[in-house]
Amino acid sequence: KASSSSFETYHDYQNKVCLLRDHQVLAIRRGVDQKELRLSFDIEDCRADQIIRKAAFSNKQNHQLYREARKDAWTRLLRKRCTSRLWKEVSKRAEERSIHVFCDNLRKALLAPPATMTNQKAILSLDPGFQAGIKCAILSNEGKVVCLDTVKFMGSAKNRGKEK
Repeated sequence: KASSSSFETYHDYQNKVCLLRDHQVLAIRRGVDQKELRLSFDIEDCRADQIIRKAAFSNKQNHQLYREARKDAWTRLLRKRCTSRLWKEVSKRAEERSIHVFCDNLRKALLAPPATMTNQKAILSLDPGFQAGIKCAILSNEGKVVCLDTVKFMGSAKNRGKEK
């Protein structure tokens, strides 16, 4: 779609599913949900036929009727179901891992010792948010709130910078 899309990296992206990193899976899923990306899987039909033959038929049953039945089953029924199930499992695994990473990072941040105020400097704290805006707080060297503000960079020009 548009070249200014935040999913530009993935517009012509190709990779094996097993090589996708968790952040890539989550980004691709967001792009598909927002209709910025289209997801497709390239699966060799002959490889799929071999797998179906081993799973459902004995190797001796290689009659034309069986080959046609396997091909029909793959193209009409199994391909979409297998790929959607695969993507669902990969997405679920990536989501679970990202939650674990977030929890670990949060635990480390909460257990970190507090910042020392011995250098007598004020601290600017930022809480990023896209819809509600970025919350900003300036703390004095004693830890008292000097100023609170919300800055909006997204949305219409009328809404940007409206909250102060």
